[in-house]
Amino acid sequence: MTAGEVAEADDEVVVPLSATTTDPIGAPTMASLAFLLIVPRAFRVAALFPTEEELARAQRRAQGRRLQDDASQDAVAHRWTECLAKLDEARALDPELDEDPEVKDLRAAAAKALAGDGDAGKAGDARQ
Repeated sequence: MTAGEVAEADDEVVVPLSATTTDPIGAPTMASLAFLLIVPRAFRVAALFPTEEELARAQRRAQGRRLQDDASQDAVAHRWTECLAKLDEARALDPELDEDPEVKDLRAAAAKALAGDGDAGKAGDARQ
């Protein structure tokens, strides 16, 4: 009996299942659908759980930003040496944080004040 034939027995219709079907794309289509349903889900789950390296990087960045905020407060109080020390510590934790224009301005104001120029205090007061 072939896949297209139908056998009748005791008033029941029996359709035999065959390994050879008339639909040549059935199995590849099912495999593709399974792949499309399973693989993206795996990527979504992985995205929910950052790696240890990503967590450490985020912690360093947060700590660096806190140091930059503290450095800004030191600048407002004209504590230039402490300001630069905290900016340097923040840069050691995450060098990308030092690219912020406000940080560059703060660093320049501190360097100017430490060099003996009295106008540097005004630049440090601008970042609050």
